[in-house]
Amino acid sequence: MCPSRWVVFGFGLVLSATDLGCARMSPFRDTRPMLGAVETKPGGKGPGGGDLYANHVGPGAERSRMLLARESSRSQAAGDGPSGVALQPPVMVPPLSDTPPVPGSPPALASNVTPGSAPGPAPSAPAPLLADDAPAASESPLETILAESRAKLDSLTTYQVSMNRQERVGNTLQDPEDIVLSIRRHPKAVRLEWREGPHKGREVIHAADANGGLMHINTVGGLVPVPRMALPVDSPMVLKSARHPITEAGFDAILANMAKTLELTQKGDASRGRLSDAGVEDAGPENRPCHKIIRVTPSGETWMVFLDLKTKLPVMVQANAANGDLLERYSFGDPKVDLPELASADAFDPDRRWGPAPAGGLMQRLARATSAKATATTPQ
Repeated sequence: MCPSRWVVFGFGLVLSATDLGCARMSPFRDTRPMLGAVETKPGGKGPGGGDLYANHVGPGAERSRMLLARESSRSQAAGDGPSGVALQPPVMVPPLSDTPPVPGSPPALASNVTPGSAPGPAPSAPAPLLADDAPAASESPLETILAESRAKLDSLTTYQVSMNRQERVGNTLQDPEDIVLSIRRHPKAVRLEWREGPHKGREVIHAADANGGLMHINTVGGLVPVPRMALPVDSPMVLKSARHPITEAGFDAILANMAKTLELTQKGDASRGRLSDAGVEDAGPENRPCHKIIRVTPSGETWMVFLDLKTKLPVMVQANAANGDLLERYSFGDPKVDLPELASADAFDPDRRWGPAPAGGLMQRLARATSAKATATTPQ
């Protein structure tokens, strides 16, 4: 080959290499980024020009721009609604301590958990009450009522009260009678006075610490005068006209009987019946509000005691048989308490009130003989 042909051939190779290099370098020129390769370049070539990579990724980039534009329009249409992307700042987790945890200690909280937001410990069961911590058992209302009445009565040394009495002796219901009851509590002394009615002027005196504990009876008036008598408190001549001995007269026996019944009831012993508080009810001669206490005996008798709310003392006692028949009723007026006359030496002395008793009277001997005979034949 001639030298001129070699020159022409070499020059052609240089031009071809130059054109190929420009085609490969055109996507990296300082114009638009690679996504701009989809734009049509001057020269009539395809979207990517002579760059095969741009021709391959161009459609995908165009689809990405369309999806981004669609998502942006949806976000603008939704307004200020909550974003689907978490907006919280990243949580700073402190580095682990080199000190190993103490066995049994609670785990450490993350730094973004505040004490107020952390769940508290589960409530623990209350500690059991110890014997010293246990509340003292309070008294029942009935115990309180009886305790108040007992305290009031114990504050008195003497008292005098009008009493209306009606009793069933045997099968006969006696007529009611009005009696004035005078009491010295310590040592026990009783005086009964009939100031009105068919037995007006009669008196009965008993002093536990005088005259051998006998009961002295003075009867005045009537068609046939009867001399005074001294009889044992349990004499059949006395009990044939009364349901109770004179030693049971007064408020002490009433309160003691209720207290005893309540004590046994609380121990589960129903031998004396059951005691209950029936609320407040008007009763007594003055029809005043009272605590009504009911006792039902094993035989079916019903006893009702009314304690005045004001004085704390009994104003009425009533007993009915199981068939409803009245057994006895005692009504008490307002008591006169701590009277000086009842504290005097002659208040419960029959000789000072009635004069000396005749010695060896016929009625006296008959009464004592009858009492002795009845005592000897009574089974013990």
